[in-house]
Amino acid sequence: MRVAPRAASMPSRVDRRALWAALALIVAVRLWTGVCASRALFEPHIGDVGHWMLFGDEIARGRIPFVDFNGLYGPFLLYAFAAGYRALGADWSAALWMLEVASPLLCLGLAWFVTLRALEDDGDRLVFLAAVGLTGLDHFFWTSGLRVWLPLAALVSLQGALTSRRPRSLAAGAFVCGLCPLVSLETAAALGAALVLLLSTRLAGRGLRARAWVPAAVALAAPTLAAAALAPRLCVAYFRTGSEMVALVDWCFGLPFPPHSGALAAFCWFAPFAATAAAFAAALAGLRGRVGPEARARSFDDLSLIAFAAVSLRTVLGRSDYGHLMFSLPAVFLVWQRLCARLTPRAGRWALAAAALGFLPYVALSAHDADGDLRRLGRLAAWETRGAPGNIAWPEEGLSAPRGFVERSRRIVAAVRRRAAVGTDVLSLPLPLYAHLARRGSALAAGSSELVFFGRGGPAAAVAEMEARRAPVLVVDRALGLSMPPLDALNAAASSDPLSGRLTWATPADEPVFREFRASLRSHYALAEIVDGAAIYARRERPAPPVRAEPAEDVPAPRMLELGRLYRIPMPARPGFELRFDLRCAYPLGLDSMAKTFALVGYVERSGVARAALLPVPPAALGLDLRLPLPPTPLSAVVIEVVSPGAFNLAPRSVELRSVRLIPRQRTPR
Repeated sequence: MRVAPRAASMPSRVDRRALWAALALIVAVRLWTGVCASRALFEPHIGDVGHWMLFGDEIARGRIPFVDFNGLYGPFLLYAFAAGYRALGADWSAALWMLEVASPLLCLGLAWFVTLRALEDDGDRLVFLAAVGLTGLDHFFWTSGLRVWLPLAALVSLQGALTSRRPRSLAAGAFVCGLCPLVSLETAAALGAALVLLLSTRLAGRGLRARAWVPAAVALAAPTLAAAALAPRLCVAYFRTGSEMVALVDWCFGLPFPPHSGALAAFCWFAPFAATAAAFAAALAGLRGRVGPEARARSFDDLSLIAFAAVSLRTVLGRSDYGHLMFSLPAVFLVWQRLCARLTPRAGRWALAAAALGFLPYVALSAHDADGDLRRLGRLAAWETRGAPGNIAWPEEGLSAPRGFVERSRRIVAAVRRRAAVGTDVLSLPLPLYAHLARRGSALAAGSSELVFFGRGGPAAAVAEMEARRAPVLVVDRALGLSMPPLDALNAAASSDPLSGRLTWATPADEPVFREFRASLRSHYALAEIVDGAAIYARRERPAPPVRAEPAEDVPAPRMLELGRLYRIPMPARPGFELRFDLRCAYPLGLDSMAKTFALVGYVERSGVARAALLPVPPAALGLDLRLPLPPTPLSAVVIEVVSPGAFNLAPRSVELRSVRLIPRQRTPR
């Protein structure tokens, strides 16, 4: 694949040795940070690493992804991680070595491949590689960057094979493309869009005979067909779970776009869309008039990369956090670099300056944002120079960690092991951490509790599977969940029962997502002890009888609500009750999965104290209501406001409040 070469009169004058030096520096920094972060916890991301530890532990026990437990990523990635995790010791340190060292180095190798194949001038290559290193696009603490770089490298490889007219290269590129759906369905969708555009425009091109496409087509289909033949249950469950997540993940984890976090962040969230649109216009302009075959092929390559970037940006519209922005940027950065080379083919260093200027805001964001790679690097360097203050050795997990965290974990694990014999499962919420630390199987068939909602038969099947595993111990440790003060304050004011609080890790949709699971836990487990704030439950010999249902009391309320208007509903005090809102939003056909509508629900006590939380409104297809626990104090009113924040968020056409009812709240039987 070739891009417009620079005029000989205005070369970029970048020495190839500078390119190799930049690569060596980035690799050295990433290797140092990875080793430091893998041998000592300085800011534990328990949830993200815990997902991967669950994958490795469960696969080692012979359980099948998407059949016996839910995963967020493709089976190829899960099994590759599990193999490395087991080889390195199957502990916390092993997981960090895979995520902090192995994955970033592989991603840097793929980024280097993309740099050499997709960019012709060494100056362009140097600027692009520097942008990757400074923004940390090779390293995602929350997931493997391989999900992005492998399909992008596969696309670039296929473009090069079409240009070089080598059938073997075409077959190799097609095989890697065929492997990508088993790595990630999300980026496979982006790759699929790019391939459709690329092949539809260049398939009729001259240069490769028809028979050369036969081995390429076989190579493209081979990985998925082989996986389907070897593990049909896994493949069916994987693709079914992936399709459900597309429709529901944005509801559970969705954030308004763009996030309200300052001018720099707003620019960084909007700029990728503008850059992709500008590149699209430039590529179309390159096809106008009488152009040669090389220029036409170059424009088609640009369009396929733009398609990849555009589909990748879909994830930012659904989950507008820093991590997902970084996840979408590799293809956008490449498109921008090629756009600058196309628009200024004779400008030499001015083209490099234009490209670098586009990357600088993201370098600043990397240094400014709490999750930014440069900011994290600075914290890690300062922490290392102080000699890992506060850490003690944790030989069970192969690293050192904060003293308080280690000692607390050991006390909780000791309580778990007293009640769960070797060979039994442990149910640990909201994360399966204590199952791993106790070296027991996990009765929570997901990396975090909210993921039991997706795929594999839904919540009812997850409840049945949990009951079938008959875990003798349930651990509820709210300290493992992400902080959500308004929602946690509402739950705490209503009840001190641990099972009445938030049981999910990172979603404000805690109650509807975990509703059926919570009811089953109340029936099958009884509180045994509290250890350092973690509630330890023992399994009952027989399920507790269901609590007698009491009649609901209807509360008068307006039926049709206006978006953005606060409604105040008079409310009598009902100690031990909960309020149920049957709220339905109507959207244009087929677009409800992209919408993020929230309900601000709360109450005002007669003392003047007001509490409220922002809850995502469940899609109408799920038939779920919103439930608000009420405190045992006199109330003057309940408030509700339906909002649809964000510049690109799809607002509902209508909002209907079908009913508001008071119902006695669930309690855990004694």
